[in-house]
Amino acid sequence: MRKKHWTLGLFCLLAVIQIAVPVSMLVRREITLRTGKQFKFKVTSVDFSDAIPGRYVALSFKGDQVTLPEGMRIFEGQSVYALFENDENGFACFKSVSRMRPKGGNYIKATVKKSGSKEATLSLPFDRFYLEEEIAPPVRKACCKYSEEKKCSGFTTVRVKSGLAVLEEVYIDDLSIKDFIKKNIDRFEK
Repeated sequence: MRKKHWTLGLFCLLAVIQIAVPVSMLVRREITLRTGKQFKFKVTSVDFSDAIPGRYVALSFKGDQVTLPEGMRIFEGQSVYALFENDENGFACFKSVSRMRPKGGNYIKATVKKSGSKEATLSLPFDRFYLEEEIAPPVRKACCKYSEEKKCSGFTTVRVKSGLAVLEEVYIDDLSIKDFIKKNIDRFEK
């Protein structure tokens, strides 16, 4: 009889944990979106060449390289804290990295994509923008055609709080991606 109670209790505990972990992740992201500080990151390209495309755009960012402090060695795949500040145009640019969580300032947790002796390229945690099912195909066409024309002036807005970064919106020529498609739909349906 006692064994059944322990088994049932353990099962209930595991069920609660399995629900609590993803819910807490969603709540933390939602709190960051609502209360985090907004930053703009310059986009250099929009990519649809993933093996399993799904309904998102993969983003590359200008300034995802950072100069390493003298004597610091980091390796590909390693997690780091990237400190950044706004440049004179209002876009975020990385200033340094640290293995330890900073006590203040603007920072995000990132992964090292490439590392050299003096510089590292970061893989940012907000490099995918998920789309609604119905607007994904026209967005894909628009971004591909627009990128070919080499006129793309894109950026993202990202909310940051306590090192967590959540992608808020993607902009092309100062219009949200949805507004850009609405304004240019005739141009990209050809």
